[in-house]
Order: sequence, then structure tokens, then C-alpha cells
Amino acid sequence: MTTLIDLVSEYQATISKVDLQQHEQFNRYAMVYHSNAIENSTLSLDDTTLILEHQLAPSGKPLHDILMAKDHYDALIYVLDLAKTRTALSHEVLQTLAAKILKNTGGIVKHVSGDFDTSQGDYRTVIVRAGESIFPEPKKVVALMNDLINQINENISKPITLDEKYNLSFDAHFQAVSIHPFGDGNGRFSRLLMNYIQEYHGLPLIYPFVEDKQAYFNALVETRKANDIEIFRAFMIETTIKFLKHQIDTYQNYTHTIKDGNLSNGKFLSILY
Repeated sequence: MTTLIDLVSEYQATISKVDLQQHEQFNRYAMVYHSNAIENSTLSLDDTTLILEHQLAPSGKPLHDILMAKDHYDALIYVLDLAKTRTALSHEVLQTLAAKILKNTGGIVKHVSGDFDTSQGDYRTVIVRAGESIFPEPKKVVALMNDLINQINENISKPITLDEKYNLSFDAHFQAVSIHPFGDGNGRFSRLLMNYIQEYHGLPLIYPFVEDKQAYFNALVETRKANDIEIFRAFMIETTIKFLKHQIDTYQNYTHTIKDGNLSNGKFLSILY
């Protein structure tokens, strides 16, 4: 039986045969596309690439969604830089991340319990719910985020296995979105926090696919209901395997495009996502 570590090794060997910089860029565009599409962005992957690669606005698409893509990409670069420089997490760091996600689409929320600005990364002052889930009351947010920050900072540099590294990232993802610390952008924030841990450990960066959106939401809800993190871990492991196998299989099916030890152009990379 192929293990996750075997797949990661095979994936890393696979991408070593392509233009790594180009591969990294395509993967980032795909991360922005899938994460925003889960939040109901109308942009396609081609639209997202047009915006981020060429700084062009796709015809007929909402300005909100275009700005959403730009902001998410800037937030992604920020979080990857944090990981590469081994920057420890703090409230300030995470609120800066949240502010970047909603820089051009957030704003001030006025409420009797207190105003807050989603474009500045303020923690929410209102009670929020999504479907069956009711999230912690606002007065608990700071303490819960403090616990999460400490947990990640204490465990991220420990000598742990590849499976444990991925589980640490999945757990942080689940905990962050279950705290729902901000007035908006919590899903994107939580997925980027997951990627921070993965980049810190040099792992392939994983994201839920938009076509699996309902299964992703179901995994979050069922994990909360059962109070069993293994449910969400199992979903994310399946997602990781899907991502790695898709890229490996696609590469093997298109080996005829290789010239001089490298892929001939970006066409191969574009079909990976």
C-alpha cells in the first residue's frame, strides 16, 4: 500500500523535472482560484490566472471577485514568506493576514456590541453562525486565538513525522475556522494558516478543491458534531492524496511533451490544475 510519504516523495521527484518556478506560480494561482471559488467567487481558473499573471481584468466579471483574487494572492505571498523566514505567529501577524485577505473587499461593520473593520483584521464583536454551526461568542475569541497561536508555535518546530506535520496543519485549519475570529474571510484565513505550516515544513501545499466543496463543509460540520478531529483529518488526507496523484498521473500521461529534460512550455503545467 502506497503511503503518504511515498506519494510526497514521488510528487517531489516529478516536479523536479519541470520548471519549478513556473510550477510554483501555477500552484499559487490554483490555490487562489479554489479557495475563492469555495467562497462563491465567479472567477474561473483562467480568469484568476489572467488577473494574477497578466494584471488584466476578465470581461464581465464582478469587480468584487477580481479584487478578492488580488487580495488572496497577496495574503498567500505574505503567509509563505512568514513560513520561509520561520516567523512565529502572533495576534498581530494573524490579524495582518486577515486584513490582507479583505484589504479591498472588507470594511467597517457597525453593531451595538461594537464596531469592527474587516479590512483591518479586527476580531469580530458579533455572534456568527453558518448553517448548523454557531461559533464562539465574541468575548472568547481572543483567548481562543491565543491558545491556537501558542499551540502552533510550540509544536511547529518539534521533530515530528510527515503525517504529523500534515495533521498539525489540518488541525490548525479546523480550529481556526471553528473559532471564526473575523467578520468575514474565515475560510480563506484558515486555509492559509494551514499552508503556513505546510510551507514551514517544505511540504506540498494542499487546498480543498471547489468540486469537493460540499464534502469539505460536511467534514467540518461532522467533526464539530462528533468532537472528533479524525473526521476532518481523514477528509484532508483524501484531498492530499487526490492532489498528489492527479499531478503525478498527469505528468506521466504527458511525458511526450518533455524536451531536453524539461517540459516544452507552460501548457503541461496549466493542465495540472
